[in-house]
Amino acid sequence: MGWMDTDKVPAREMGVGFQKCANMPNTNAYSFNGGTDVVMCPFGWRNERKKNGQYTITGFKNNPAAITQNDPLDDYSIITGTILHEIYHTFMGNHNDVQVNINGQLQTAYGTYNCMQLALQNSAQTLDNCENIMLASIAMFLDGWDWYTGVATPL
Repeated sequence: MGWMDTDKVPAREMGVGFQKCANMPNTNAYSFNGGTDVVMCPFGWRNERKKNGQYTITGFKNNPAAITQNDPLDDYSIITGTILHEIYHTFMGNHNDVQVNINGQLQTAYGTYNCMQLALQNSAQTLDNCENIMLASIAMFLDGWDWYTGVATPL
């Protein structure tokens, strides 16, 4: 794995894999080359991705009172979740995102709702979906709350 600052290197110099940030401006990150390389795009670092002024979840682990009842688990995926998701692609050798049927349309199984729907429709696929594994990891890390419904519930 390597790191390239996509803000400072022109897309044409990054090679085909790195051009996705320039071509898809709403992309947080992605993996390529069969999941062996990860790119964090500038969009992934935008301020809206912070939760209570933080990009990572460590502060919430150390201060569970900073989490509010009924907060969605998605709110805590922030930068930490993006990095975990992409690293899972590299470890799993899985570059494809899992699809789930939502109201008759196939959607990428991203976000808590779609991941829960995937578990209901095809539980075996949840083990192949980096998003499910990332959300489960965050829920286990933030163990001062129960997340089984997808929102923070007191233990």
